[in-house]
Amino acid sequence: MEREDKIIQLIQDLSGKVNNIQEGQERLIGRFDTLEGRFDTLEGRFDTLEGRFDTLEGRFDTLEGRFDTLEGRFDTLEEGQEKLVGRMDTLEEGQEKLVGRMDTLEEGQEKLVGRMDTLEESQEKLTETVTELKLHIENVTDKNIQVLLEQYVPNAEKLDRATEKIDKIEIDVDNIKRVVISHSKEINELMKRK
Repeated sequence: MEREDKIIQLIQDLSGKVNNIQEGQERLIGRFDTLEGRFDTLEGRFDTLEGRFDTLEGRFDTLEGRFDTLEGRFDTLEEGQEKLVGRMDTLEEGQEKLVGRMDTLEEGQEKLVGRMDTLEESQEKLTETVTELKLHIENVTDKNIQVLLEQYVPNAEKLDRATEKIDKIEIDVDNIKRVVISHSKEINELMKRK
């Protein structure tokens, strides 16, 4: 009878630990639900992190599988209760590690939110700079181009007239050269005759 009482007591102790684990699991699930809500709002910004979270979901599925396996092992509790107590301790350590991982994930998420804020600030500054450049182009550069065009047309017309005059002068100079050469020859012939 004592042995049965001890077994019943051990089963109750294990049942209490299982309840603790289940409560811890429910807390974890609650935390996961909260994180999923946060991740949904940041989904557009964190597409590259999606794969990492999928891997994390796989790990949690694996953990659920371990809990399912644990339930099956409780059916054979009478044969291996010493082993089960050790495994429960291991599961509790794993749960603590998962809680630590969750804390790390939350810290990582906060850092990412900070980086996103920095990126948004940079984007706003860039937008302001682009707006200033557009205004400068509209107000200064376009006016300067208009002034250049207004001055270019009259200068181009003057250049065309000057080119025509230069062409006429070149023709006149060529004619003068011919006449001077002709006269020089005639003078030289006259000088030779004397």
